[in-house]
Amino acid sequence: QLKGRYLAIVEHNGSVHAIDATCYHMGGPLLHADIEDVPGYGSCIVCPWHRYQISLSTGDSLYQNLSGKHCSKGVKQRVHKVAIRDGKVFVELEEGSEAGGNAAKIESDTYAFKPPPPSGSCSMSGSGSGG
Repeated sequence: QLKGRYLAIVEHNGSVHAIDATCYHMGGPLLHADIEDVPGYGSCIVCPWHRYQISLSTGDSLYQNLSGKHCSKGVKQRVHKVAIRDGKVFVELEEGSEAGGNAAKIESDTYAFKPPPPSGSCSMSGSGSGG
């Protein structure tokens, strides 16, 4: 948590990324989400609740069109600058994105200041056999 904002710090293929810890769509937990490499977008985190792919470098939410090409729905998830110095990870929030800041609102801001749900929880109710 940094200035009230819950973050996920993700290391993948030697790069470190910082994004809001909760998915912009419906608040799914990204702390233990899978990472997939998507052509043209690089490393993407995959929301465990609805399988939304989000670029770790840009925050673009992705979808596949009917021809199978990955396309962007636009920036939906806020990403933050990361620097590594002397083996320590430093994160700089996007300017104005702290609580009460003046950055243009994007979808992930809706959930960014609430604790992420447990990674093992499921957003769907009434499904499954119950045990």
